[in-house]
Amino acid sequence: MRTIIGSLLIVAALAAVAATAWAGNPWLDHFGR
Repeated sequence: MRTIIGSLLIVAALAAVAATAWAGNPWLDHFGR
């Protein structure tokens, strides 16, 4: 079960990074768009 929790944490972290990029963070702008 520890693996499932770890996977969820990784997905949540990636989602947070993606949301930050799409919000217009200048250093991620060229990745998101």
